[in-house]
Amino acid sequence: MKQIIQTAFLAFALAAGPARAAVDIAGNWSDITFSSVGASGYSLSFQESGGNYSCFIDDYDLDFISYQASQVTFYPNTLHFHLDWAPPGGFSFDGFLSADGSTLNCVLSNSFGFFPQTVTREPSVANFLPAIFTNAGGSLPYRLFVPPQYQETNQYPLMLFLHGAGEAGVDNVIQLTDLIGELSFISVSNQLAHPCFYVAPQCPTNGTWVDATRRGQLPGLLAALEMQYHIDTNRIYVTGLSLGGFGAWDQITQNPSLYAAAVPLSGGGDPSLAPLITSVPVWNFHSANDSVVNVLFSREMITAVRLAGGNPIYTEYATGDHPIWSIGYYTPGLVDWVFAQKRGQPLNGFLQTTFTSPTTGATNVTLAGVCGDASAAVSGLNAYNVQTAAFSTVTGATNWTAPNIPLQPDATNRIVVTAVGTSWSAILGGSTSFNNSLLVTQVAAPIEMTIARNRGSLLLSWSGGVPPTSSSSGSA
Repeated sequence: MKQIIQTAFLAFALAAGPARAAVDIAGNWSDITFSSVGASGYSLSFQESGGNYSCFIDDYDLDFISYQASQVTFYPNTLHFHLDWAPPGGFSFDGFLSADGSTLNCVLSNSFGFFPQTVTREPSVANFLPAIFTNAGGSLPYRLFVPPQYQETNQYPLMLFLHGAGEAGVDNVIQLTDLIGELSFISVSNQLAHPCFYVAPQCPTNGTWVDATRRGQLPGLLAALEMQYHIDTNRIYVTGLSLGGFGAWDQITQNPSLYAAAVPLSGGGDPSLAPLITSVPVWNFHSANDSVVNVLFSREMITAVRLAGGNPIYTEYATGDHPIWSIGYYTPGLVDWVFAQKRGQPLNGFLQTTFTSPTTGATNVTLAGVCGDASAAVSGLNAYNVQTAAFSTVTGATNWTAPNIPLQPDATNRIVVTAVGTSWSAILGGSTSFNNSLLVTQVAAPIEMTIARNRGSLLLSWSGGVPPTSSSSGSA
């Protein structure tokens, strides 16, 4: 399902200076922005070999243009290089490595100005322990990241990552080296805030995450890790991209009581199973112009979950085609949102729509509430009655009101209020939607009935409420 984007990477050598850096720079460095408005992002990945470094550039804007770097030098703790591709005059990069090796404090400059920023560090595949899980279904190779400050007296959350089809195999490496973005959960900065385990199994070639074998192996792998380490069983999460996006949806529908939250990207699931996962927090990502996995897969899942009473978050980019995970995984607040979720607990974190004052009339209901926060940048809302299949107007933004929503009499009406805001990507555009729902029961007026003797019978007369479909009389 995944496109292997070799052209998104450009390797160039960093010549070693007269002295080695006090801290090795090998690893991944993310959130570099070559623009004053954040319109173009990049991620650097450094690898060390024989005293020299090579650096790979992944461009988040996905236009797959190869960029040429020149004037590259490396001194102790300091990086300098020049990128010729960006007219006029290209960008110069000057970065200083922090003493603990966790951040690059750098300045990007060109004829437009100077752009200082701090670049965070992520681990590389060398920071993962290789292992194999085996059960009756066979062997499943995996890589495990153990929190650097792991202590047996504490409990730690765990993230299960399911790769795409392009990373299938048996080498137990490519599932972590052929991608950029998914390791944002275990960057140095995020590990300081949210120390966690991170496990990345490798699906066999031509395999899938949604067959009976993997459906047995994945929960089995998690159970085995719980026996070996102090895992917080109320904070187990799953994420996946492309083939793994299907796997993430499948895992929560197959095991709705196992996961505290899910982050599928560019995948899909079975909408008929949506009622099973209404209590599982989900933040889903997809691109409207995905040419590999149609965006309808995500739209149908999100709609089904919302109509069933769930409150998923959905970011749909306007462009980006299939491989949108680099930008998706770097969405501001995503990591914090994931680790705020706990199994069996209500949705936590930002991006919520709450109700403050439902007022029910004879045939309608008026709702009011608050949604999101300043970072949500709410641009609009709508209210939808599942029973009447009708939309109603919502006024306001952060503080909103939905007046006089028509109700279906003698029925429990589910009203879904959905807010729409930013996608956080100036590159790909699109929007993020999030919702909440409320059950409102519309009861008809009380039945008014009179009983009168009519010769040898009793006559029932209905003067209010809902009359019977037919009248009848009985003997006195």
